[in-house]
Amino acid sequence: MGKHFIVTVVYSTLSLIVASGVAQAETVGRYECSVIGAASHDVIGGDWHLLRSLQYSCFGVEGLLKGAVYTGSSISEWDGLQGTYLSAGGVVRAPGGLRLPNSPRGLWPL
Repeated sequence: MGKHFIVTVVYSTLSLIVASGVAQAETVGRYECSVIGAASHDVIGGDWHLLRSLQYSCFGVEGLLKGAVYTGSSISEWDGLQGTYLSAGGVVRAPGGLRLPNSPRGLWPL
């Protein structure tokens, strides 16, 4: 095969890929959130070793989640600036439905 043939095949393939567009997933939705009440923190060790918990509510403003309300809470442990989630979860309420999202169990760093 000649060099000219290989170059033609490569450019033709690239042209087809570009012409077909790039596949991108659409955003499922976007929430606007606010904290409910005051976030609490409890000292569990030294001055900077804290257990923080907060409750929040989010309203779906676009996408498939538009009009849905998510109410949740999270608990995290902080040792100085290093944080670790301990628990998180909530409830999604939407017109005609209710969902209890699964939260990962165990510890994962922030």
